[in-house]
Amino acid sequence: MNLPRINSVVSGVVGTVFIWAAVLMVRYVGGATVPMFNFALLIGFLATVGLWLSWAIISFQQSGMEQGHEKAKRSPAEDDARLSRMLLQMLDEDERRALKQRLRDEMPADGEAVSLDELVARSEQSGREG
Repeated sequence: MNLPRINSVVSGVVGTVFIWAAVLMVRYVGGATVPMFNFALLIGFLATVGLWLSWAIISFQQSGMEQGHEKAKRSPAEDDARLSRMLLQMLDEDERRALKQRLRDEMPADGEAVSLDELVARSEQSGREG
């Protein structure tokens, strides 16, 4: 079971009980005046809605972070780089040259200090050394 989520629900229920206990105290201590009791009912309702909306938003954000964490664990960038290297090794020299040319043509000039040609040359040198 998800213990933190159960604890947050229990604390929400306890908070709701305290809100409505305060509304009943206003009814019995403040007397039976209609405007005061109506005001206490309105404040009690708004406080309850605010409490449960904040709980729902926090729970939604936590579940989103947990899903993002699970996705990150399943597909690390290192595996992608290793797969790319393996696929490049499977290509023959002509296919690699054609792929590099296609990447050069499709890559927009973005003002980087290092050109794609330099990166390819560095990659080839490190591939020969390693």
